[in-house]
This record gives sequence, C-alpha cells and structure tokens, in this order.
Amino acid sequence: MTYIHTAYNMPLVVLSFVVATMASFTALELARRVTNQEAGRRADIWLVTGAVVMGLGIWSMHFIGMLAYETGMHIHYNIPLTALSMLVAIASSGFALHIATRSQLGTLRLGLSGLLMGAGIAAMHYIGMAAMIMPARPHYDLTILGISILIAVVAATAALWMTYHLARRAGFDIPPMRLRLAASLAMGIAICGMHYTGMAAVGYTPISPQALGTINLATDGNDLGRFWIAVALGGVTVILLAATLLIVLIETRLADREHIERVLKHRIADTSRALHHEQIRGQVTLDAIADGVITTDLDGHVIHLNPMAEKMTGWLTEAALNQPVANILAILHETTRRPVTLPMDAVFEEHRTSRLPSVNLINADDNNEIAVDLMASPIRDDDGSLIGAVIVFRDISQRQELTRKLNYQARHDALTGLYNRTEFDERLREAIHSCQEDEREHALVYFDLDHFKLVNDTSGHIAGDELLKQLSLLLRSCFREADAIARLGGDEFGVIMRDCPPVMAKRLAEKLRETVEHFRFSWKDRTFSIGISAGLVSINAFGGDITRLLSAVDAACYLAKDNGRNRIEVYDEKASQLALRGQEMEWANRIREALEHDHFVLYCQSISALNPDAQPAHCEVLLRYRDEHGHISPPMSFIPTAERYFLMPSIDRWVIRNVLDLLSRQQAQPGSEAHTYSINLSGQSLGDASLADFIIERIEATGVNPASLCFEITETAAITNLSHARLFIHTLKARGVRFSLDDFGSGMSSFAYLKDLPVDYIKIDGCFIRDLLDDNLDHAIVTSICDIGRVLGIKTVAEYVETESVIERLREIGIDYAQGFWIGKPQPIPDAQPVPLILETATETTLAVNTPGLIS
Repeated sequence: MTYIHTAYNMPLVVLSFVVATMASFTALELARRVTNQEAGRRADIWLVTGAVVMGLGIWSMHFIGMLAYETGMHIHYNIPLTALSMLVAIASSGFALHIATRSQLGTLRLGLSGLLMGAGIAAMHYIGMAAMIMPARPHYDLTILGISILIAVVAATAALWMTYHLARRAGFDIPPMRLRLAASLAMGIAICGMHYTGMAAVGYTPISPQALGTINLATDGNDLGRFWIAVALGGVTVILLAATLLIVLIETRLADREHIERVLKHRIADTSRALHHEQIRGQVTLDAIADGVITTDLDGHVIHLNPMAEKMTGWLTEAALNQPVANILAILHETTRRPVTLPMDAVFEEHRTSRLPSVNLINADDNNEIAVDLMASPIRDDDGSLIGAVIVFRDISQRQELTRKLNYQARHDALTGLYNRTEFDERLREAIHSCQEDEREHALVYFDLDHFKLVNDTSGHIAGDELLKQLSLLLRSCFREADAIARLGGDEFGVIMRDCPPVMAKRLAEKLRETVEHFRFSWKDRTFSIGISAGLVSINAFGGDITRLLSAVDAACYLAKDNGRNRIEVYDEKASQLALRGQEMEWANRIREALEHDHFVLYCQSISALNPDAQPAHCEVLLRYRDEHGHISPPMSFIPTAERYFLMPSIDRWVIRNVLDLLSRQQAQPGSEAHTYSINLSGQSLGDASLADFIIERIEATGVNPASLCFEITETAAITNLSHARLFIHTLKARGVRFSLDDFGSGMSSFAYLKDLPVDYIKIDGCFIRDLLDDNLDHAIVTSICDIGRVLGIKTVAEYVETESVIERLREIGIDYAQGFWIGKPQPIPDAQPVPLILETATETTLAVNTPGLIS
C-alpha cells in the first residue's frame, strides 16, 4: 500500500501552541470571572461568552494544526462538518466552564466531567479531520487513536481540576501570575499533545494512481495559501482572545471597583450606624447620669447641657446654646461668698483638667444655692487637637451635710450637745499654745455633780440623762461665748475660759456653783437639788505640761469633795492637802501602769508550826511595787490609793493570776513539794460577785490543785460583806479551797461570826501578840481565841511574833502557827522557801499571799 508523505509547517505548529496556551489562559480567567459573579443573568452571559471564546480558541488551534499538516494535496473542507466541529469545541468549553465554576467538584464528578469533555474534544478533532476533502483515503492506527483520546480525557480532567481550584482560590485571593501562566502552559501542551497525537494516528493512501500524480503536481503551490490562511486564522483568534482578556481585565477592574465601592459603602453605613448607636448610647448615658455636664466649643460657648445640668443651673438647652458658659454657671466661694471664675484658661491655654471643689452654684430659676464639686477638662480629637471643653459638676449638698453632721458628732457629746473629750483636749492644747506663743492668760475649771448618783438610783438613767440635758443649757448661760464647755464623761465637765485672769475665773466659777446650787430638777413627782465640786487652775501656771495641768485640776476637784462638796477649790501647789491629793493621783496612775506592765513583785514570809499536832508550816506572800529604776515600795505607799480609787479588785486579780501561774510551774517540776497559797482579799473584791467565777476559771486553766489555795479575809471585810463572804467561802470550799479569817479579835463581835464563816484558820490580830507577856488581858484574849478555835476545829495563827519568849508562851497556850520577824523576814519569791520551825517530817508547804493585810 502506498502512503502519501506528510509533514508539518513548524511555524504554524508554534502558532497553534500559542493559540492553545492563550485559549487556556483565557479559559482560566473566564472561569475565575464567572466564579466571582453572583448567580444571575450577568453570570450566564459571562459563561456563554467564555464558552464561545474558549471554544473558538481551541477550534482555531485545531484548525491551524490541520493547516500545518502538509500533504501536498488540494484539500477542501466540508463546511457543515467544520461548523459542527466548531460547535462541539464551544459546547465542550461551555461544559468545562460550567463544571469548573460549581461550588463542589468531587472526584467522581471530576472523572465523569473529564471523560465527557475529553470525548468532546476528541470528537471535535476527528469531526474536523472528517471535514477535510482530499484525493486520498485516511487510515487510522487504533492504538495511537486511543492514546489521543486518552490524552484528551486526561488533559480535560487536568484542565477542569486546575480551572476549578484556581477559580475557587480566586474567591479569596487572586492566584499569582506565575501560577496562572504555568496552568495555561500545561493546558496548552495537553491540548496540542492530544491534537498532534491524533494527527499521528492517521495515514493517507491515494484513491487512484491518477490522484497520486495530481498530488505531486499540486505540492509546490499548495503550502503558501495554507500558511497564510493559518496565520490569518491564528491572528484573528489571538486578537479575539486578547480582546476577550482585555474585556475581562477591564470588567474585573470595574467589578473590583464596584466591589470596593460596595464594601466601602457597607462599611460607611456600618460605621455611621455604629456612630449613631454610640451617639444614642452616649446621649442616653449622659442624660441618665446624676452629674451635670456642659460641653463647649473652643470659644467657651455652650454646645450641650444634659438634663441634670439643666435642673441644677435652671437653664434649658435651647436658651443656653451659644451662650458663654460663664453666663450659665454662676459660682460663689463657699466661705468668702465671692464670685468664682471658671477655670477655662487652664483648659484652653494649658490644656489640662482643673477642679473647683466645694463651691456654690446659683440656680437661675429660684436663686437657690447648691454645693457642687466642679471639674473642667479639655476635649481632644484623634490627633490630640483641642476641639472644646467639658464641665462636669456634682451636687455634694447631702455629702457636705453628712460631713458636717459627722464632724459635729465627732466633736460634740451626743446627749448634751457640749464639746466631747476629744474636742476638749484639742482646744486645751490650742489654749496652752496661745499662752506660750501670744502670752495670753486662760483658766481651766473641772467639776462633777454632787448627788447625781442619787438621781440615777432613785429615778433611773432616763431621769439622769434629762438632768444632764437641762444642766447643759444652764451651763451655757454661766460662761461667755468664747469659752469651751465640754462633758468629759458621766457627770464630769470641763470649761476652758479664754483670756480669763484668775480673779475673773474665780468669779465665773462661783457663778456656776451658785447657779447649779439654785437649780431644781423635777422628775415626775420628785424634785432634786444638786451641786458641784470643782477644781480651778490657771493654764499659764503649768507651761506646756498638759499632764500636770490635768492632774492639778483633778486634785483640786477631789479636794473640793473632801472638804464638804459644793465648793470651788483653786489649785495651790504649796497646799499640803493638794500635794497629798496629787501624790495619790500620781500613785493611781502608777498602779494602773503596774497592772498593765507587771511592775508588782511578790514577796513571801514564813509561817511555822509551833507544836507537833499542827499542820505543816506555810508562808505568807506580800505585795511590793517596783518602779522603773528597780526601787521597791512597800504596800502602805500604794494600798490606800488603790482603795480610794477602787483599784483593789484589779490588784487582787493580778495577784491571783500570778500566784496560780507560779503554782502551775512549781507543780510541773519533777520531785517538787506541794505548795499551798493563801491569798488575802480586800473588802472591795469580796463584794465582787464575779470573783469566784474568775478564780474557778483560772484554777481550771492552770490545772492547779484547789487545796493549794488559802484565801485570807479580814474580819472587818467579812462583817461588812457578810452575805457575799458566806456565799464566796461556800462556793470555793466546795472546790477544795481553804480560808483564813485575818486580824481576828479586832472587831466587837468576832466570836459571833465564827458560826457563819466556815474558815480553816484564824489569824489573831498582832495587837494582842505584841504585849502578850506583859498584858494579862491580851493573854486571856489569845487563850480564849485558841480555846474557841480548838472547839470549832479551826487552826490558829499568831501574827507579829518578834521574840523567842513569845514563841514559848504561844506554844504553852496551844497556838498552832506563828509568823513574824523572829520566824523570818519577807523575801522575794522564789528565793524564799517555807522553813518549818519544829516539824521535820512535814510533807506539805503552804504559802499565804497578803496584799493589804500584813505589812512587814
């Protein structure tokens, strides 16, 4: 079989590749453009246009490739078949664009779409070849034909995949040009590869020998016409594709601009809406706050007032607009009552916030004043430029009123309205300072009410309070306006008389006494008369020593009480009574400090058994005061003061607490002997109903054996508080505590009370022991006490034993114990230990603590 020799025109082959590549690029751009379009008529137009342009491009590449195929024959084309091949190319392109621009492209759909599109491209190719009319018969190599169709399917599938993904990506970000060109080149190579593989699958044989000669004759003039046709077709196609790309580019830019404008429009609308909402929120917030707010421009003219500002200033926003803000805010100084200028210069010139605290704003409506706290601040825009000012002012009337009330309450007595202790002390310091700096002369009077307790006890505390209220009004009439009158506590008062020499002070104080003396207080059906006991001092006499000043006036007041009450005592440092009173007050302060800082010291003195039948020996512990220099003071230095100022209960509790702690430590030591502490209680403590509970609580807390305690009660204290003493003794004896009746025999009916007081020991008063050897009466009394004690089963103790002969006489009488300097002198605990005088087999030691009772 004779085949016709064929060849390719390489320039046309290159032209076909360029057309294929350009058609691929155009297809990708069209797919991206169609994807970016919203569904509708416009998207359909772009899809049809893209299909036509892309189809013509592929068809043109195919037709140029056919023209590049040189056979040497005259070739004619079947116009209907040629048109059909073009339509197939357009349909395939449209199908490809439709598939690539869908929202989803799965693997199965991609495979089927690639198969259909590849078949369409192959059909376009072979229909185009069938449209060729020539004096030869084509023969196909089925293998190569199949490969060409496979290439068409693979190329179509790859083209669909790339087109789809590039189109999808365009929805978010435009793919780079190099990626788009690479995809276009790949698709162009695939299309050309399919075409030229398909061309390689066909061979031609002449229809007859005459046709072969005709082919050879026609070879020379055939190529030139085919070449120019191909070039013209390629040029037209390139122009068409370029025009399409240009239109796409222009339309894309226009669409992008429209999109940008649309986005900007939406953003502007959103921003405007947000600003509007923010303005509404700001306006509502501004209108809702409890502060007045005024905004101004750079000239200080009003732009806006919120409702609270309208209410506080009396101006409506409409009337206040464009008015100078100084016309709207009329401000006065709170104390000077002078007009205050708004701090707008600080805002506009110095660009800083300025504040006017506690000024009065005048309301334009009713001319009422409102206390406000005002602050003016600059308003700046985003670049920091000043655009106006805002003035915020708050009504502080209630706060100021509350502050005034609190200040008043902090400085005044709630019941009487007079100054309280705090304000009195402050004014007293100020008076002392003026005496020193300005050489002014002031006086101080301190007094309390006589018989005030009677009113409270008989008519109740409500009556007492009413008395104090009425008296406070009376006091104001007795002194000048400049004088400071204060209630210092209870029924105690103080008056600072400023610029008052001693003579005038004495006259004013006497006027006060007479006024109170003539005052009658009526409560229900009773009438009471009262008086005052007052001390008067000159503040100048004490320099700056406020402590001495108060002690002096206090001492003078107590002296007035001691001298009969209802009198004025002027302090005289040289007066012996005042000096004694001053010493007592100084000791009272020392006692309080000693109780707080443990300046008291416990001493002990031995008490020894006198006969083998007596109980073991014990000691009495005495109380001493030790000052900051270590000097020891005996009980008589401070006990009278403690009794006078009712400090004995505190001292007794201090002793009880420390003795029990000492016992607890001693009992915790291994091998230590058992000790018994007998604590002498004052009459004031014996009348304290809570003392028994305190002792029980301390015994339980320390774990001390109650039998180690023995409380001494003086005969006088027991008789004075007989019912309390009986209950107290029974309560503690039930716990195992022992008791001793001290100073026995000094009372007039000593023996009668022994039946009511179940004590364990009787301590015979020392006045009967001193003259025991020389006075028969003392001897008889001691003997009778010993006999009574023996009958009642009570042990006897003799005090003030100072000689050995007295000890022998006491042993003859039958006294059980002896105490005195002959037995042992007081020594500090724990250095001193109980020393038995006779019994060497003693197994127990007893300590007695004596506060005011025994003084050795």
